[in-house]
Amino acid sequence: MVDSLRGAHATAASTAASRGCRPFWRVAMPLLAALLPIGSAVASARGQTPTPPAFQTIADARAVPNGIITALAEDADGLIWVGSTNGLLRFDGKRVLHEADRSPGLPRAFVQSLHVSADGRLWVGLQGYGVWWRDPTTGVFAHLPHPDRRSANAESGLAPVAITSDGEGGVWIADAREGARRIDADGRWAAGGSVLPGKALRRALVDRQGTLWLGDREGLWRLEAGASSAEPVPDLAGRDVYALFEARDGRLWVGTQAHGASVLERDGAVRHLPLGMHGDGVGHPWVGGFAEWGEGRLWLSTFGGGIEVRDAGSGALIERLRHTPGRMGGLAVDRVQAIAVDRADQLWIATWGGGLQRLPHGLQTLRYLPAGPGGLRHPTINASAPLPDGRLWLAVGDLGIDEVDTRTLSVLRQFRVGDSLADGTVRSLVRTQDGQFWAAMQEGGLWRAADDAGHFAAVANDWPERRVRVLAPARDGGVWVGLERGMRHVGRAGDAGPAIARADGTPFDELVWSLLEDDAGRLWVGTPLGLWWQPPSGGGLRPARPPVAEATPPSREGATSGVLRLEQGRDGALWMLARDGLYRLQPSADAVGVERQIGAAAVAQGLGDQLVVDRDGVVWTGRLRFDPRSQRWQTLGPADGLDVANQVWSASRAMADGQIVFGTSTGLVLLDPSRFRPWAFTPRVVLDAVEADGVALPRESRGWRVPAGTRRLAIGFSGLDYSDPAAVRYRYRLEGHDDRWNATDASQPTAAFGRLWPGEYLLVVEATNRVGDWSPHALVLPLTVEAMFWQTPAFLFVTLLLVLLLVAGLVHWRESLAAKGALRLQALVDLRTAELVQARDNAEQALQDLQGAQGRLVEAQKMASLGQMVAGVAHELNTPLGNALVVSSTLHEHAQGLARAVEEGRLKRSDLDDFLRTLGEGSELVVRSIGRAHELVSSFKQVAVDRSSSKRRRFDLAAVVQEALAMEGPTLRHSRVRVEVRVPEGITMDSYPGAISQIVGNMVSNAVMHAFDGDAVGTLRIEATRHGDERDGDVVLSFADDGRGMDEVVRRKAFEPFFTTRMGRGGTGLGLNIVYNLVVQLLAGSISVESRPGFGTLFELRLPLVAPPSTPDADR
Repeated sequence: MVDSLRGAHATAASTAASRGCRPFWRVAMPLLAALLPIGSAVASARGQTPTPPAFQTIADARAVPNGIITALAEDADGLIWVGSTNGLLRFDGKRVLHEADRSPGLPRAFVQSLHVSADGRLWVGLQGYGVWWRDPTTGVFAHLPHPDRRSANAESGLAPVAITSDGEGGVWIADAREGARRIDADGRWAAGGSVLPGKALRRALVDRQGTLWLGDREGLWRLEAGASSAEPVPDLAGRDVYALFEARDGRLWVGTQAHGASVLERDGAVRHLPLGMHGDGVGHPWVGGFAEWGEGRLWLSTFGGGIEVRDAGSGALIERLRHTPGRMGGLAVDRVQAIAVDRADQLWIATWGGGLQRLPHGLQTLRYLPAGPGGLRHPTINASAPLPDGRLWLAVGDLGIDEVDTRTLSVLRQFRVGDSLADGTVRSLVRTQDGQFWAAMQEGGLWRAADDAGHFAAVANDWPERRVRVLAPARDGGVWVGLERGMRHVGRAGDAGPAIARADGTPFDELVWSLLEDDAGRLWVGTPLGLWWQPPSGGGLRPARPPVAEATPPSREGATSGVLRLEQGRDGALWMLARDGLYRLQPSADAVGVERQIGAAAVAQGLGDQLVVDRDGVVWTGRLRFDPRSQRWQTLGPADGLDVANQVWSASRAMADGQIVFGTSTGLVLLDPSRFRPWAFTPRVVLDAVEADGVALPRESRGWRVPAGTRRLAIGFSGLDYSDPAAVRYRYRLEGHDDRWNATDASQPTAAFGRLWPGEYLLVVEATNRVGDWSPHALVLPLTVEAMFWQTPAFLFVTLLLVLLLVAGLVHWRESLAAKGALRLQALVDLRTAELVQARDNAEQALQDLQGAQGRLVEAQKMASLGQMVAGVAHELNTPLGNALVVSSTLHEHAQGLARAVEEGRLKRSDLDDFLRTLGEGSELVVRSIGRAHELVSSFKQVAVDRSSSKRRRFDLAAVVQEALAMEGPTLRHSRVRVEVRVPEGITMDSYPGAISQIVGNMVSNAVMHAFDGDAVGTLRIEATRHGDERDGDVVLSFADDGRGMDEVVRRKAFEPFFTTRMGRGGTGLGLNIVYNLVVQLLAGSISVESRPGFGTLFELRLPLVAPPSTPDADR
């Protein structure tokens, strides 16, 4: 009654919440003791390893009527179709739905058969209702009428118990009353009548060679391709054939209702499997189905005896799986209707009364050994120690150590408390290369056994701290011992060393969680507060610190997080499992780089507590598989058949044959990494429903038509990764509306839209598998949104026309208003223009007046400066001229006295000598005074000429500076400012000496007036330095005083016209402005000022030795 599934997953992650099904998918891994008394005994007798699987219940009696499943099939999209006694059901990974609720025409009847043909059509055989088929494009079911419509009871009498493809696009229908009929590829009953008419057929199968096999209560029939009649298989005569299955090797397996199973070899010979519970016998006579699952294994279902696992080649029994009442994770009932394998290599079990169950894909890579009869003494495994010959020592609960043969998963020996162990709770167990065993007791300290005989003796009873947490083998044959507080080293002879200290000599008293000595001799210690290490040369433990150049926030986190496990792979890579992530260690001479590979926050179920590196360098943590080569990781859980619950840190190990040991609180798990295949299944996305305002829409030939006025459009979908539907993520976009992707998850797999504008749209939905890889099988839905009357083109045209007319009227009205407004505006503009013109003329006149006033002020300043210079010169001339006047007056009086003496005859020789001496001295004094006056007049004349004109000539800079300073003599004599001149002779300039003289005078006056307070004593230094040659060179003329200086505000405004700090006290604000204009405009130079309050002021003028050509105003 069932066809093999093709390419689907199953899980019950969301079934319980959505349809009330029992959530059995998170189950304990082993079936525990219930399966072992029969299965283990049978397997052990043949040297095989029993593999008790973990059944996951997908739908129980609350989801499937009475829990009875009559048929099972998977369509081309991946949907699971379930036949029941009350109609057809569908499972989309979230819930089981009754198809009659979606397809009103489909009867709620007993489903006798299901089959998916090569063209994707789902064929359904309903008792009393005939044959139905589902169009894969529209999802609509249609009825195929009985070929003999003349009979009134044609439909009610039809019983299509089996359907199979004919290899030509059609199908064969096997009926319980009328034999077999064929339906061609066009969906019509083929001409020619039926095969074996009147026979009560039970099963039908077309093999790869095109042979039709038909089973009934009397045996098996064969219809060769091209033959006209069927022939019986003699060796199966009298056997009620209930199941047919073609194996991969071409052999035909036959299940009967009362005689067990048989196999039809490729040469035509028939071999019957014996019946009975002993040896290789079939444990129940009613065999209902077959499936090849796993390497070389044939699974056989019985209707009352559970499931048997056999060798696909020989048929030898490997194990029996039976229902155990009260056991979670077991077979629901022993009455199994059929079994089948989907595309994703999941095994589906259809039961009669127990609903639908599934076995996960990864089960073939795992083996289990639970506690119970024939198994371990205690389900909790604290520690493990592999032996080279395949044996394994396990510390079980508080009962000591069990020795297990990993080849047969049988317990060989038990080391009990009191025999050789002082304490039954072994926290850590290590076997060193010399064959010794070391055991860390919960309270009894460290114990050692010389070999696998298991005779343990206590070691180091004198330690003050004897609570041992973890052990690790040392390179010298001894062990490293991690304690509750601190750690020690014990030699191979049991000699204990002193407690290990920190690198700074202080005691190391941390709680030790993990230990490792790597191939280079470095010692690694994991604690709750971080990682410690010791170099091969020793020197004590030091905290792991990354190199300065590599110190990143993730590195710092890893170095200080709680370190659970430490491992080294065969390639030398060092791995650390910490509370906050999985890390790879990069040690150097004096530092440790810590590179995080996976953060704990990225894995919802956690990273796990165990750490093993397999032969290929792949890292396993019990809940995670990480491949460093591809940087890809995959979570491990029930979807892989691995549910390592309550892991114990020290219990995981890698065995010599490559198997990985996981110790849990539910028994032993052995994983073969070489057989593990990362999950790469790419699921399809199927449509759930399209609803407009809560009403489901049917599919039409061109997609879905959305009614006009729809306020909310909702499209439900499912990504068919049955292994873990809750981990599937989705993204969708509605092309024609918004090309951006919208993300959602399994909690709300729905695309919802508000009011959509009428038009054509295309909804694209993509999904990931459970590990996050996007599937290329997208769901594409064409949608057509109908228009309301006001959204039709005619309505829009009329509306547009009315709007245009309204706009035209508004434009005309606005234009008339605009014209009137333009006239008013023009008048206002003319008025404002006249006012602006008047204002402009006034401003221009004011500017001209201001410029004239400024010019007059500048000339007044120049004339005032010239007047001051004249007053000074007059003052200077007064002294020599006064001296000459006094001397000449004295000589005049002496001459008059001499003349009277001559007239009176009183002239004596001595009087004449006195007169001549006085005349000589006086005349000399007069000559000097007149000479001084001449010099002053000459200097004044030259300076006055230079300052009153802008004529250019060659001159010596030092002479011009001296002449200018001579004119400032009166100013300087009335102040306490001393001028130091450091202008060397020989600096010849071809420039404007009057401007330079003016500059020197203004700078001296500025310094005397502004640089010093009151009668303060100060110095003004005038320096000049020539740079370059006489043609292209320049001279730097500086004026530096040691006065009070200027703040930044004054310094920035120093050259502005009319700016002065002595307004009303003799300052005009034009002195430095005149200097600036002369330097920049006439002399083509530059001037800068540097000053700070309290540190004096420096003016620096850079002047070209040869001024550029100019036509200055001669009157300036």
